[in-house]
Amino acid sequence: MIKQRRVIIKIKPGMRKAALMLLAAVVLGVSGAFCATGDSGQPGAFLNWGAGARSLGMGKAFTGLADDATAVYWNPAGLTKLNSNELVLLHAVLFEDTTYEFFGFAYPTVKTGTFGLGISYLRSGGFESRDISNQVLGTFEENDLAIFLSYGIVVFDRLSAGSSLKIVNQTLGVYSDTAFGLDVACMYTPFDFVSLGFVFENLIPPKLRLINEPENYPYGFKLGSSFKIFDSKLIIDVDADKIGSRDVKLHGGVEYSPYEFIALRAGIDETEITGGLGFRYKGYGIDYALSSQSLGLSHRISLIWSFGSFELEVEVTPKKFSPFGNYKTAEIRLKGAGRYGIKKWELNIRNRAGNLVKSFSGLEQPSEIINWGGDDEKGRYVPDGRYTIELKLVDKVGKTETASDSVEIESAVPGANIRMDIQ
Repeated sequence: MIKQRRVIIKIKPGMRKAALMLLAAVVLGVSGAFCATGDSGQPGAFLNWGAGARSLGMGKAFTGLADDATAVYWNPAGLTKLNSNELVLLHAVLFEDTTYEFFGFAYPTVKTGTFGLGISYLRSGGFESRDISNQVLGTFEENDLAIFLSYGIVVFDRLSAGSSLKIVNQTLGVYSDTAFGLDVACMYTPFDFVSLGFVFENLIPPKLRLINEPENYPYGFKLGSSFKIFDSKLIIDVDADKIGSRDVKLHGGVEYSPYEFIALRAGIDETEITGGLGFRYKGYGIDYALSSQSLGLSHRISLIWSFGSFELEVEVTPKKFSPFGNYKTAEIRLKGAGRYGIKKWELNIRNRAGNLVKSFSGLEQPSEIINWGGDDEKGRYVPDGRYTIELKLVDKVGKTETASDSVEIESAVPGANIRMDIQ
């Protein structure tokens, strides 16, 4: 059980202002201690809490991946990976009357890159001061706020660049100050299954002055790599970061998606072990992360909404058919549209092992209905089993989106007509 925090300052009556100044200095020294990340005492330590339960469930190893709206925090160059508008909301209940919130929004455009907005807010209350007679002088909170105005653009085919203008504010009792800073970043994707990210934090460092001495946010950098294997069902991320004078910290995380609608996550760094789950349905999602560290367990929850780019759907009827039965073909209905217009489309049919058995393709809008009779590219009937029907759209700016359904072939379904000649 965590005991309530109490800061006791013994002072003479009438010295309330001096007490508040001393109390402020104490809190500034320990405000980063709650996260237990080794960043305690450094200005801007609250910005090490992360963003989004997905990345937090992966041990904060997200610099090389950064493919959702939390890229405004992790790596603004990753904003170029988004195909649609996206909104991410995070709520985390931490320790000792401390909560953390994050808001992220990304807006991709046709020709001018992707714009992003992020807000991080850490609130810590329960600080108490007392005089020499042990009488309560009052309580106050510490509030830390950061606003990210981010931008990402594709420089070359596989290289993106980005930056985030940061507006930070710290309020401690009656004291408050606001400052500005700048992060710059890049992301390189040498292969479709590998991406590398780099972020230089505080290239222009924020400078805050709450009482007397100014506090300069330290320079920092983050390096990250991401690997997608098994047809992108498994993602492995490794990050390294260094802030100010502290040592380099390593982060590692994995995400496994056995099905399109669910993801399992785990991660680790030097101070915590994390795990998480994620669920997706069309453009909606919810992520949960659990962190285990020296202070105990911490729960984080995110809500995700993607909208405004692609509208696509695949529906197969019937769900089970036989080339030799009453239902000899499967009817595949396709719906597809994109905010930038459709350049081309593919419809791929894969067996349970993920091998391609048949493909259809075309330019611009996909066909509304395609019939499949259970044959492969050479016209031979495929074995019984479950097959995945995947529609892939490519828009006119090169972004892609997919949707899928499944169908089962079973030669012995009711109504199958199997002719036998008995002599």
